[in-house]
Amino acid sequence: DVCDDVTGKMGYTPGLIRYSTENGVANGWSRARMLRRALREEEPDPAQVQAILDEAKKVGADLDQTILEYTLRSLVDKRAAEFAHKPTEYGRLHRLSSAVALCSRFPFPVNLAMAQNRCYAVLQSAFPLMAARTDLEGARWVTRFRDLAATLKVWVPN
Repeated sequence: DVCDDVTGKMGYTPGLIRYSTENGVANGWSRARMLRRALREEEPDPAQVQAILDEAKKVGADLDQTILEYTLRSLVDKRAAEFAHKPTEYGRLHRLSSAVALCSRFPFPVNLAMAQNRCYAVLQSAFPLMAARTDLEGARWVTRFRDLAATLKVWVPN
């Protein structure tokens, strides 16, 4: 399945995500608790998060929207602060984009106002510098930033 493909590409044993989910269920953890735990990882695994969401939907589990929204928002806000601190570092931009992308997997809205504000601040400060660069790294950063801004609904001029 898709989870096995992802774990295989990352060098992990196929079935690891399924085992992790089954292990959580066997220990009496709710799907919401497993999601909170997955989202607190340094680099949350989108495949693992999706597997837990799929399992929760399959069994009709309550996801405790309030706590999960807070957990997601905290992750995004943390990544946005890190990015705003050193906005020209592509890795920070990538981590923020990945965190924002996770939000679209959930069946409820996540308040992204802090990330939007930080994205706008970077648009005003670092974006002009990066857009003026003529190298491949600058172009890659600008493309990724434009994608992030579009997801966050922050307008970026052409």
